[in-house]
Amino acid sequence: MKVLTALAMALLLLLLVGCGRNNEQSDENLLADYPENVHEYTPEQSMVISPVSVPQQERPITMADLHPIQPLNLTTEDLLYDLDFMVRVIEDTFPFFGVLERRFGIDIHELAQETREIIINYPYSLQDFAYEIGIALEYMPALDEQVFWGILRGDFFGQFSPFAHASSLHYTASSTHLRGPFESLASRTFYRNQATLTQNLLAEDHKLFQFYFRIDPSHFQAIVHDELSQAVETSIIEEGRIAYVNIGSLMNPTGAFVQKLMNFYEEIQKYEYLIIDMRDSSGGFAITAPALIMYPLWYDRDNAPEMTMYAFFISYDIAQSHSHVIQAHPAYVRNPNHALPLFEILEMNHLPYLNEQDKPFLSYGFRINVNVNNINLNSSRSTSTLNISRIPFTGKIWILTSSRNYSASAVFANIAKDTGFATLVGEQVAGGLTATGPYHVTLPNTGIVVGWDRDYLTDQYGRALNEFLPTPHYFNKEGRDALETVLQLIDVGV
Repeated sequence: MKVLTALAMALLLLLLVGCGRNNEQSDENLLADYPENVHEYTPEQSMVISPVSVPQQERPITMADLHPIQPLNLTTEDLLYDLDFMVRVIEDTFPFFGVLERRFGIDIHELAQETREIIINYPYSLQDFAYEIGIALEYMPALDEQVFWGILRGDFFGQFSPFAHASSLHYTASSTHLRGPFESLASRTFYRNQATLTQNLLAEDHKLFQFYFRIDPSHFQAIVHDELSQAVETSIIEEGRIAYVNIGSLMNPTGAFVQKLMNFYEEIQKYEYLIIDMRDSSGGFAITAPALIMYPLWYDRDNAPEMTMYAFFISYDIAQSHSHVIQAHPAYVRNPNHALPLFEILEMNHLPYLNEQDKPFLSYGFRINVNVNNINLNSSRSTSTLNISRIPFTGKIWILTSSRNYSASAVFANIAKDTGFATLVGEQVAGGLTATGPYHVTLPNTGIVVGWDRDYLTDQYGRALNEFLPTPHYFNKEGRDALETVLQLIDVGV
């Protein structure tokens, strides 16, 4: 077996936010009001702030030191306009107001007003944060588009991270997507400047780097250099009985990645137990796990049970604009093939737990039937032309989960549990469950690209999957991690 072409990869960074309003405005009108381009891309990794103690104060790098930075020379009013513009687009495209309030206690409009105050009162509004990472007030950089990006990243989107792939994108995304939302002159200038700023600060001033980008430099470098485990690690825990494979990422299944998995499946085909460790996987391509784990291993694949989900959107045009993305996943079949209004979906299907507060934002949607038997890796619907052999595993499959599982890995955990493919052990996943992908828009003055999911994905009963996150069958036992827990479960004959 061999790989004819590998799945495409996009390495990005991620954070989050969202919001929505019931608005029947079409995408055509949206694009007239907001002339930015829409572009789908693979979820980026999430950023984590790691505060440090205040060291001896030194003169930091200043903008004057950072040639060839070419500031856009924007005013505070220009930045506030971009913030207001972003909130208006969120209102017209994002269906998760109620979920944000219930999960995080956040009202988007209140958060937007708080963010305005941070911008208006800068630098005093961020003085405490700067001091926490070792920067005195007099050495804080002047308010500009790069500082504004950090405010969006940390003080707006960061208040409910991680959620719905919402973020302000870093320059590493622009290097992958040269078209679409990154095409404007302002955007090209902003991200060229950010790339220069990033490299200069990584080399010269880690404190100021953390101020701008809200992430520890060492963690940032690990993400950019792809040092977060992507290798497939296999081992035999008990010869002839218990096999173990660790899949560190669903992002980039290269030929070697696939071949190693297939060889291991053949080696352990007669084992009693297979433990698949997904705890380090924070996301990637939604097709990777169904194609490389479920498709070859399912013992009775032709009779695999079907799983049902629903994807809802604020308007018909938004729903239709994302329909091709849903259909691109080989395991997904829309039923019917076009978006239906909410009342028709409810007439034909029983969704008793669809939240009443959220219904005004869920104007149109699709029923999605999910079945691994739908996958045909050589068909035009697949994102690759992988040749995957059928290597059915007759033993019991366990999947280890963690709070790091986001996006594609969280979706996989949900499908594996719902279809009965495997028994999940570990922790509740982090979220980011989507059947489509982020919608992106370019802010007019700064050129900053922001994005968020537009599909409100539910289970077969109408529960929002980003509110009622998939949980394992067995949580970690006290004092034990997921692997220790599953081995104990095997020992007692579960």
